[in-house]
Amino acid sequence: MEEMREDLEFDRGDVLLLRHLGPGRVLYGISGMVWVTQEGDSRDHLLGPGGLFRVHGRGRVVVQGLRRSRVLVASAREIEELEAWKSGLIDEVA
Repeated sequence: MEEMREDLEFDRGDVLLLRHLGPGRVLYGISGMVWVTQEGDSRDHLLGPGGLFRVHGRGRVVVQGLRRSRVLVASAREIEELEAWKSGLIDEVA
């Protein structure tokens, strides 16, 4: 069964606890800026437009909006397809 893609929106200060993400899921920054951390990982991550955060293990993921933001949660394959599509658009315009 393929996991669903999610489009998340944050206002500044919004916090979301994602309990359902498994290994291989990716958070992809569409707009704005969010802070991301995962249970079992001592690092903090800032995710802006085009930025990626790969989920490792099954630990909970916390996302906080640092400003109005959109984040896509998808499989690594879906993100690769999105990046290829964006690259094609840029090549057409250039």
